[in-house]
Amino acid sequence: MPDIPVFCDDENDIVIAPMAVGSPLAVSCLKELIARGVDKFILCGGAGVLEEVPCGAVMVPVRAIRDEGTSCHYLPPETEGRPSEAAVTAIH
Repeated sequence: MPDIPVFCDDENDIVIAPMAVGSPLAVSCLKELIARGVDKFILCGGAGVLEEVPCGAVMVPVRAIRDEGTSCHYLPPETEGRPSEAAVTAIH
């Protein structure tokens, strides 16, 4: 894993880390960050959509269909991925 830049303010330690593409490698990076003491994550990335949205629009997903093969090791395959209500509220 590359060096992880750490930025701090008066109240919080903030880690900005590059995230890997692909579930197995992304999980490895997350596990490394957890081992280093990180306990909250906001991941930014791209995704496809089924409806037209304006170019450059910022979207906060509230559920995800999981079919990539890695997440079934953490939740049953039929369970949608969902962020906590507190996370969605904080981001909005």
